[in-house]
Amino acid sequence: MVRAKDRLSDKAVKAKKKRGRYSDCGGLYLHITKLGYKSWEYRFRIRGKLRTMGLGSYPKVSLKEARIKRDDARKLRDNNIDPIIARGSMRQIAAASLTVMQAAEAYIAVMEKEWKTKRYAGQIRARLKTYVNPVIGHLPIADIGLAEIKQVLVPIWTNKRPTANRIRKHLEGAINWAIAEGHRTDESNPAEVKRLQFSLSFAERRVTHYPSLPYGEAPSFLAELRKQDGVKARALEFVMLTAVRVADICGGGKEHAVPMLWSHVDMPGRTWTIPDTKMGRPHVVPLNNQAMMLLGEMQAARDPTTDFVFPGAKRGTVINAATLRVLLQDMGLAGVATTHGFRATFRTWASETTAFDKDVIETCLAHAQGELDSAYHRGSFLAKRRLLMAAWADYCGDGTMMQGAEVLELRR
Repeated sequence: MVRAKDRLSDKAVKAKKKRGRYSDCGGLYLHITKLGYKSWEYRFRIRGKLRTMGLGSYPKVSLKEARIKRDDARKLRDNNIDPIIARGSMRQIAAASLTVMQAAEAYIAVMEKEWKTKRYAGQIRARLKTYVNPVIGHLPIADIGLAEIKQVLVPIWTNKRPTANRIRKHLEGAINWAIAEGHRTDESNPAEVKRLQFSLSFAERRVTHYPSLPYGEAPSFLAELRKQDGVKARALEFVMLTAVRVADICGGGKEHAVPMLWSHVDMPGRTWTIPDTKMGRPHVVPLNNQAMMLLGEMQAARDPTTDFVFPGAKRGTVINAATLRVLLQDMGLAGVATTHGFRATFRTWASETTAFDKDVIETCLAHAQGELDSAYHRGSFLAKRRLLMAAWADYCGDGTMMQGAEVLELRR
């Protein structure tokens, strides 16, 4: 028996390193493993059997807290109730009361460490709050079946298919978390595609592409655009000359995405580095002569208080993507062309009128490569892309590429 003066103290618990079990009193032990991991145990005998009940790890559970847990368990033992079995029953009750929204929040908390941005977790919470919480958010996760999942998805499946698909994936993740943590005895997941395929149509819907300007009209459009004054006209011209996404100059699309800054531009090297594209990686944009001249104009009017290449109308802000869309409308192109559609204009021109490899063209657009290509090709085609983007700028300038000339890729 451990005497009172030999009981463990906070200082002793912290100091002990050697593997073994160290008794406090009343069946409470500090267990230290071979690797130095410390945890609390309550060892007791009931109905002739020796039992060991874990009380938590140290220092998460302090000596004082371990003694309280030991005392609670000992009271049950003294009443001939096995505290281990009683704790299991309490956990089952708690599991049965865990709601869908609580399970979803727990799933997000676990997964958001793996996601690239906090904004993504916020988007998931917003969708669940809007579409799941009013319908099944209050129901126990243990009782959710196919009928409840369909209650959420069916009303939005036709008109909001992308959103519905995302919500289905969120629910599938939350239910998988609940299964793994023992909150569901039914290990089937009603939100899986294979369980919904006979209730909902998963056929691919026809993709609606952004309207794009025919490449034959690019030179005349650019000539009209250059007659427009202001930062918005120069920003749209730059988007067209470089074939980048509007978000790359305005920011947006990701929480940590930043707008185009002068610190990203290497004027002597004639390149602009986008720190993080939609594809989740940096992208170096070669700058043709026309883009360099445009940046020279912007640099001459640079706002010394910000690093934005294309500042907004309000001091200290960056230009907004909506401003560029309004400019297109004002130029009479509403429904005919979009800012994002200029990338399709460039892509079609490059495929139809040049002999550059598809990989070079796709890299200009910062598109994801195939898994095999990305595994074995580590280059960026920068030299070849310089030639292609220079030819594109020359074509947009006067359309001479339509006079029978063909851009050929230089080969050794």
